[in-house]
Amino acid sequence: MTTRQYSDLPEAVSNPDNDLPEPTSTLPVQHSSLPEAVGETQKDNKEFVTDTRDYAPVQPGTPATKLRRICGLKRKTFFIVAAVLIIIVGAAVGGGVGATVGKGSSDSAPSSESSATPKPSSSIAPSSGLSSANWTDSDGYQHYYVFHQNKKGDIIQSHYHSQNKTWKVRNVSASMESVGTPLSTILGTSISAIAWSDDKSEWNLRLYLLLTNNFLAELSALGPNDDSEWQREGTLKGQAGKGSNIAAWRPPDRNSSLIYLLMYQSPDQKITFKKRRENGWDDPFYSTPATKKSSLGVGSVDLTNEDLDGPQWRFYSDNSNTLQEGSFEDAYNGDWTPNWNTRDLGRLPHSINTNFAVVIFDLRKPLVVNIDGEDGLVARWYDDKTAEWSQPQAPELKDSPKGMSASSNFTAIAGNGDKRLYGLVDGAIHEWTFESKAPLTWNYVGEVNTTLSD
Repeated sequence: MTTRQYSDLPEAVSNPDNDLPEPTSTLPVQHSSLPEAVGETQKDNKEFVTDTRDYAPVQPGTPATKLRRICGLKRKTFFIVAAVLIIIVGAAVGGGVGATVGKGSSDSAPSSESSATPKPSSSIAPSSGLSSANWTDSDGYQHYYVFHQNKKGDIIQSHYHSQNKTWKVRNVSASMESVGTPLSTILGTSISAIAWSDDKSEWNLRLYLLLTNNFLAELSALGPNDDSEWQREGTLKGQAGKGSNIAAWRPPDRNSSLIYLLMYQSPDQKITFKKRRENGWDDPFYSTPATKKSSLGVGSVDLTNEDLDGPQWRFYSDNSNTLQEGSFEDAYNGDWTPNWNTRDLGRLPHSINTNFAVVIFDLRKPLVVNIDGEDGLVARWYDDKTAEWSQPQAPELKDSPKGMSASSNFTAIAGNGDKRLYGLVDGAIHEWTFESKAPLTWNYVGEVNTTLSD
């Protein structure tokens, strides 16, 4: 404490009656008889000041005058000194108590900002991919599956049942480990899910991802429900390039002859396709190289009414920062080859390494969404009546949480055939839906539950 800190206090006068000599006191000044500061001790309180003022002795040869004294001091001097000491001690006590109370307040009483309930930190890995699949059960209820990866590297499933309108969350990796088939998924793996109904009207769910050293893996669940056991299919072999995305599709038709198509990039960055028939996977075939770590997407449109043999494949990739669409002749012929008459669907100037969201609605209208590192979500859709693609533009996110828009911090995007879009933004997965007449206007549905129950 400095003297400036007490500049507003009265100063003690050492000898207001300086015309009278002051006798030498035979009694020592008893500081111990004064009240002590409460709270911090002198040793601990760096701002505590001890009064060490010297009292001047009487000059030699000057006779002492008999005066009424208290503790060896003249009454007036005593009262002045006592008053000053009371003020000093009072200030010290007040400062010590105030500092103690202030310290207690800052430690125990949260500010108005921190008193608000903080949002729990997200368990979703920042590099997580995102995928969705849907199916309709025999009673007409919709089922939506959304898959992501948590920070531990586990694959997490969120399942929505339209009958009870709730999301149920399950750890796919833990489920597989419990039956002796642990997964060694790489952190940040691309994820792709497909669902379809077979000849027995049983729904099948498939999940594709990358394991250690970028080996491809296929997981399956038959008659999917919240308790269905996942298993790893052993027929899929192969290795993708580092950082490769994966896109899978199978037309949702009750026809066992339909094949699955798996799309990824090889170690030398070529777009690679694998076909799966009833008896297993064919050898891969390759297209031309694409942008390293290209976003990928695949789907099928039904052109049966145009005298074509069933669904037609559509696949999407990034070729030198340009979104390109390619096609296959049909999905039934086991000997089909790619039709490389691709078309450009717009520039991808700042595309990030995550899959495109490809939604085929009304059987033959693809909606393709990419994430631009600067502009956020960018979407375009194909109008089969005009045979034209729309211009790339940001979708309108109606009724979304405050402050959320297409330019928000999206890190992954996915969709399914029931006109549903899912976006991973700021550690949470959000859901939108759209109508056929306005595919670039997305109506907010809510946040997807990703919290595992105890």
